[in-house]
Order: sequence, then C-alpha cells, then structure tokens
Amino acid sequence: MLCSRGLFGLRGLHVPQDWQTIKHQTLKACNDLVYKILSNREGSVLQDFDELSDTLCQVLDASELARNVSAEPEHVEASESVFRELSQYMQELNCDENLCGALLRKQDAVTCEEQALVRSLQRDFALRGGASLSPSKRKHVAAVQNEILEWSMRVTAVFRDAEKSPGKRFGSANVNIAWNSLTALLNKRSELAQVLSYPSYAHFVALDKLLRHPHGVVSFLNSVSSMLNEVRRKRQHDSLSLQRSRCSSLARRLQPYLGVDSVLEVLSGLLCELFGIRIYRLRQNQVRGVIWHPSVEHAMLVDARNGNFVGEVFFDLFARDGKMPGAAHYALRGSRRLRDGSSQLPSAAIVCDFPPIIRKAGMQHYQLETLLHELGHVLHTIMSRTRFQHLSGTRGPMDFVEIPSHLMENFAWDAAWMRRFAPNGPRQFLAELEEARQEAVVAEIALQTPFAALDLALHSHDHFGWGNEARSKIKRIIAEVVREYGRLEQVLYRDGIPYMPHIIGYGGCYYSYLLARILAAEVWNRLFRDSKLSMAAAGELLRNGFFRFGASKEPREILATVLNGEEPSFRGIAEAIGMADSQYATLPVLASANRSELCAEPSA
Repeated sequence: MLCSRGLFGLRGLHVPQDWQTIKHQTLKACNDLVYKILSNREGSVLQDFDELSDTLCQVLDASELARNVSAEPEHVEASESVFRELSQYMQELNCDENLCGALLRKQDAVTCEEQALVRSLQRDFALRGGASLSPSKRKHVAAVQNEILEWSMRVTAVFRDAEKSPGKRFGSANVNIAWNSLTALLNKRSELAQVLSYPSYAHFVALDKLLRHPHGVVSFLNSVSSMLNEVRRKRQHDSLSLQRSRCSSLARRLQPYLGVDSVLEVLSGLLCELFGIRIYRLRQNQVRGVIWHPSVEHAMLVDARNGNFVGEVFFDLFARDGKMPGAAHYALRGSRRLRDGSSQLPSAAIVCDFPPIIRKAGMQHYQLETLLHELGHVLHTIMSRTRFQHLSGTRGPMDFVEIPSHLMENFAWDAAWMRRFAPNGPRQFLAELEEARQEAVVAEIALQTPFAALDLALHSHDHFGWGNEARSKIKRIIAEVVREYGRLEQVLYRDGIPYMPHIIGYGGCYYSYLLARILAAEVWNRLFRDSKLSMAAAGELLRNGFFRFGASKEPREILATVLNGEEPSFRGIAEAIGMADSQYATLPVLASANRSELCAEPSA
C-alpha cells in the first residue's frame, strides 16, 4: 500500500484547487491542537506540540516542493500562497506567549528525547518569536520575520531568473531590483538580530551550530585557508583550473558508462550492503495520482530482511520548464510515533536538474556525485527513528545535517564502487579519476572558502543602508574577502549581481558545507578507508549511531559515537588532499566542547 495518496507526498492533493481546502483543514487542525494545549486537557503536552509541528510541516514542506518543481503555473501559484500563509501562521504561534507559557508550565519531559524537544521548542519561542520580550517587541519580531520570508522569496525569484537566462533578462532595471532585494534581505536579518539583542545575524544563527560563535567560524576558515595556501606552495599550480580541465575530460570519457538506470540499481545494491535496505522502484500504474510529472520516479525503501517499508522517496532528477534549477533534498514527512503506538513512515524527495539527454548519453561524474550527496540527506530523513518529528532527520543544526550528504559523495570517488557504477568503463579511466580526486577536493574547498567567508562577513555587518550606499558597502566587503581568501569575483557575479542562491537557506552559516566536508572525511576514514569494519558493520554504526537520532541527541555526542570517542581533526581531509604529513593533520576542528565557553548569547 502506498504511503502518499496525493501529489507532492500530500494526502488529498490532486488538483491546484485542493491547496486551499488542505490549508483550511490544516489551520482548523492546528487551532484545535492549540486549544487543547491551552485548555489543560488530558494528554501529553509534548505530543500535542509535536503533532502541531507535524501538521504544519507536512503541508509547508509539500508546498515548498511544489512551488519549486511544478510545471503547472496554477500549482505554483496556489502552493506559494499556502506556503506564505502557513509560514505566517507558524510565526504567529512562535510569538504566542500563551503557548510558550503552556510549554514552561506543563512540560513533562523525562527521557532524553523529551528534554531535547523541550529545548528545541523553547529555542523556537525565543529565537523565532522573542518569547522573553515585551508584547510590542514580539509584534516587531513577527513583522520582521514575515518580511524576511517575503524578501527571501523575491531573492529566490531573482536568482531563478539569472540561472534560467544568463545574460538575457538582466537589464539595468532588473539589476537594480536584484541589488535592492538582496540588500533588503540582509537589512531585515540584521534588524531581527538587533531586536533579539544579538550583535549580528551571524551571532543569532550560530547559537545551535557546532562552532557556536562567529569567532569560531573565523578561526575555522583561517585554518582552512592556511591549509590551502600550503597546498598551493607545495604544488605550485592553480588547483582549481587543473581540476576543472582534468575532471571534465574524465567525466566526458566516463559518461557513456554511467547509465541512469544502472546507477540507480547500483545505489540499491550499495544501500543493501550498508543498511540491508533496497530501493523498490514502483511502476507507472502504481503511482498514478502521486507523481507530479511523468519523469518523476516514486520508490519505496524496503528492509531486505523482512520486507517492511522503511520509507518512500521521489526521484525528480531531470530539468524541465518551470522547475527550479539546482539540486535539493526535501523532507516531506518525518519519523514520529503516533498516538496508537505505530510509527509514521518518513518520506523525502531528491530533486536535480540533470539534462534529460543523460537518460541516453549517460551521467557525468559530477552528476553521480550530486545524486549521492542528496541521497545522503534522504537517508538521514528516512532512517531517523525519533519519537518526535520535530527532532527527526535533517531538522538539526545546518552544519551537522550536511555531514551524511558529504559522506555519501565519497562513494563516487571510491575505486571499488566506481567499478560497479561503471562496470564497462576502461580501468585506466577509473584509475585517472581516483588520481584526480585530490585536485577535485582542493578545488571544491578553494571555491567554498571565500563564499563562506563572504556569507559570514555580510551577516556580521549591521544595517547596510539602501541604494548605491548599500551596493558600495557590499562590493567593499566582497573586495576585502577576495584579498583575504582568494579569487571569488569571476564565479560570484552573474549579469551584474552577486549570485549567491545559498544565502536563502544558509544565510550566516554557509561555512556548514566546508565544515561538514571536513567532518565527513573523518567519518569516512573511520568507517571505510582505514577501518577493518565490514560494509554491514559500518552501515549499522551509521544507521543506529547517527541517522536514527536525527536531532534528538547532541551532535557532538553522535560524532563521538561514530568516531569512537576521538575528537574530530583535519586528518581526514589532509589525507584526501595529499597533506597527511602536514601540521594540519592533527589540528582539531571543533575548538571547544564546553557550550558555555563559546556560545553566541544575546547582548545584555
């Protein structure tokens, strides 16, 4: 029996008009839950809060997916409207002092997971709603949060246009709109931090992250930059240019051997060896009314030992008109224990923009790497087994939830697995690809480091002002980052605007990609490269020591379990780039294990 009975993983959604019906049903169900929480009725307050979160998130996540992938303008318009309205409703709940008071009065947290949920909800009330502020300031917070949502959607539209039609649609008027939208988003984020008494937005978003403070991020980026400089001195060449030429050549030669269907079959085999689960791809007659485009595949993840469903996945891999460019993972339904004692089956979607021609021509290597990256996120969502969906899967800190995705990328560079992905590929090609890995990793780090530094600098700044004044300040920051961290401008500007699509979802914490890549290298070495563990034993440790906890356990505790108690260092990434004998191999990645020592608390 299929878990999803409607489009975009949302039960009851069949035509665009259904969005409004679902919205009204959702608001009624949420209002009933709020009334139950506030009226002291029987039942667990924490379960009621989590059901409230789950009811909203299932519709919000589906509408986010629909507005980015649907080819039907009616679905896009209807889903955007619902996304906007329910986001504003959620913000109202975050600012509701009565709900916050009910949590403080009636919390019945006993287990570690219950205590984690209380901390997470309290953080939401404090950071998203300003729970400790006066009524007028809470109203201000709500208004600014809603403005941030609006400007985020506008900036997304700007970047979407720049991606679709580079060099064609951005006249001077559109360039001004783009700059003004970006400026407004940055200014509103700064205003939010100010009203919540944080020195900057970067301080605000750092609170629940692994590095915990902008100073920690700066120190981390300086270490990465120093390591890169040593690599350049050692090799005396431009790693970025070399990697692009070498890997693009190898990718072209490998492409005919990476058929899409065969890659998906090998992925199923990989998951079976690691976790004992298989990808069961459903037939077209089984997914009628569930998929939103004929090119979308719907699959179930099935436990190979007992045949039980583990979760469901949508594969929306190919570009088409109206679809948002880029690659992403969408968590559509999280793990959760229901009131009858059963468990909610997780659901997720992998969305990419691969050209349809690869179905015949084969995948390029970077596309395989992208697919594995998004699959890592899906595994985190699907294999989470938390009592509360609010803590499930990828709902944890950004710099932590990127670790599984970067970990899975390694299989695209592993010689044994590449021979399985491309069984007919000439062995010398695979050997060359393995040799090119060092250059690829260096190039990626060299590209991401200045972007992370720029993101941090922009979100550490106070109000930029408007118009030409703001544009000059932003350009000055870009120039400073270029001087400090290296080339950036040739890949940043697109048609006269700074092209930074990550600024929407990763604003103030784009360093998460770099940190996760370095931590993933540590996990890869521990479980696969230097390990005597079997694939099944490594998968068991990942599944039950990492994925199953979602955000219900402290990230550092999870890392300690997977790394056998060792503190994460730069050793894994240093070995990956041929610097195993350097001083950086023993350098710790996470400076302080004491939260009180390095935490971005609000100003007095």
